[in-house]
This record gives sequence, structure tokens and C-alpha cells, in this order.
Amino acid sequence: MRFGDRVSYGWQPGADSPFQRIMLSMNSAVFRNNHTSEIETSETGPSLQLDWKRGDIGMLQGMIFAENIPVPFTLSPDVEVPAGSYSYPSVSVIYQTPVQSA
Repeated sequence: MRFGDRVSYGWQPGADSPFQRIMLSMNSAVFRNNHTSEIETSETGPSLQLDWKRGDIGMLQGMIFAENIPVPFTLSPDVEVPAGSYSYPSVSVIYQTPVQSA
């Protein structure tokens, strides 16, 4: 079961700016086990999106992921992931060029 959402604030900076829109967001999601209702995974973090007037889109997003592994599991004969709680950061940079019509 997934619970989550994004809260955003965006604005149009004005005629002299190269940007059409700037948007700040806070993203969060929690994934719960369907049988036990325990949290298995959570992810939380901010993002910044820039939409240029020429059509480009850029996004910078930082997330903190938390995983709860209730039982160990094997990835290969030499690698086992022990049960426990794990957390790790992630940073994403996305850039999309304008779409051109033929």
C-alpha cells in the first residue's frame, strides 16, 4: 500500500526572466506491508523545477530513502542482505530539451 503526495509552490517570474515558471516541491511517499501494515519503504525530499520560455525543462531533486528489511535475502551465492533498517540519499538532475515540430 502506498501513501504519498507532493506539495508545490510555483510562480511566473515576469517578462524579463528567461523562465516561464519556477516550482519548488516537497515530495513524500510511504509504502506499507499489506499484511502487517508495517512501513517497508519511505522516501522524502525537495525538488526544484525550472521551465524556460524556449521550452527546456530542468529539475533537481534530492531524496532520502529508508528501507526496512524484515528478513535477510540472498542476491547471489556470495551476497546476502541482512535484516535491518537502511537509509541512503539520492540526487537526480534531469534536463529536457524543447520539443520541435517538423
